[in-house]
Amino acid sequence: MARKIWETEEVTNEEKLVSLKQLIPLYGLNKAALDEYKKTCDAENTQIKALMEECNIDSLTVDGYKCTYSVQKRTSMDEDKLLEFLKKAWTSKNGSMECPYIKRKEYVDMEVLENAIYKGEISNELLAEMKKCENVKKVETLRITKAKKKEEKE
Repeated sequence: MARKIWETEEVTNEEKLVSLKQLIPLYGLNKAALDEYKKTCDAENTQIKALMEECNIDSLTVDGYKCTYSVQKRTSMDEDKLLEFLKKAWTSKNGSMECPYIKRKEYVDMEVLENAIYKGEISNELLAEMKKCENVKKVETLRITKAKKKEEKE
């Protein structure tokens, strides 16, 4: 909310600091309440699922709340095990190591590349061009914890 105001009006750093001093304790209280509610809701969620499964109920409406319970089985393959299985099965059946279901994939050996860069085996021009291959992801993190008495005085 405050960010939108700052985008449209001239706001001094002092005003921003006052706003931060108001928002941080408020956020801390709200986050603590949210965490407590989440623990409660997670426990209730688990209990409801277990009871609905035990009672073999997939839908129930109570006091204006409709609750539906479903179970899905999601399957995925362990690629390493599948590769080994296909290699053995194909070889024993056809006598050939070349299985048409297995493809080879090129990849960059990052450890070897990093060593080459470290040893100066790659020119600065090539390094500059390599920068175009970088993906940069901005990760913003906000952590607010209850300050110890000593920290509040600072």
